[in-house]
Amino acid sequence: MDFTFSLWRARGHVIVDATPAAIQDIADLLAAAGGTVAVVRVASSSFFHDDNVTRWSPSEIAAAQDVRATVHDFGGLADGLNISREGLVLAAEDLAAFVTGWTPDHLTLVGLLNAPTRERLDEIALAVGTDDRDGRLLPTLPDVTFWYAGHDDHYLWLESTDEAFGAALLARLLANNAGLAHETVDPVAVAEPDDAAVRDLLARSEYWAGFWVTQSPTTVSIGLSAVSAPPRSWDPRPERFDLLVTYDLESRTWRFAPG
Repeated sequence: MDFTFSLWRARGHVIVDATPAAIQDIADLLAAAGGTVAVVRVASSSFFHDDNVTRWSPSEIAAAQDVRATVHDFGGLADGLNISREGLVLAAEDLAAFVTGWTPDHLTLVGLLNAPTRERLDEIALAVGTDDRDGRLLPTLPDVTFWYAGHDDHYLWLESTDEAFGAALLARLLANNAGLAHETVDPVAVAEPDDAAVRDLLARSEYWAGFWVTQSPTTVSIGLSAVSAPPRSWDPRPERFDLLVTYDLESRTWRFAPG
């Protein structure tokens, strides 16, 4: 499957599970919440020391990216949890700079209204590191605006208190997917579909599976299927698609037509 998107709404927040979703492509959307971002987990094959075995620490990555960050030692709290031994707190506006130019194997981010105390950061890391992704985390953390977990810079799990975030993310991922499809012809920037079109998609279904249909020098077409359960990237292609979504590179417009 070339594209998957699932949206849930629960107790004043939204949850999204989607592929493909590179952090560099959505960092500005996450940063729009403002405040600060806590980097709770980082693992990357992009940064190794001279022994080619030891990975760089999060603070070493931040320094190389010329991003100012407060370093937090989780110490023994990291044992057995899905968090790094070292965490970072950085300004939301610096998130894009932090993730530019490298590929995380694992990345966990938490958005906060204000810079957390060391004790509060430990509490948040413990909650994130033990959560089983059942949609109950954010309501227990009133100062948290989002929780992002990415794997292989492809798989995304996101919870956000901004109920409009799901539609914004769907628009961004559709545009990125069309751009990926067209890279086989020529790399190009793709405009996002308009808000009304994306709202119509989510009104029709909150689970979508997509695959590339055609690519040409002037258009990209993606077949979208509304499915009954959250799709996975390894699922077989649906036998049919409900919508043929076409992006015209010359007019920079989208067309949504029945499949």
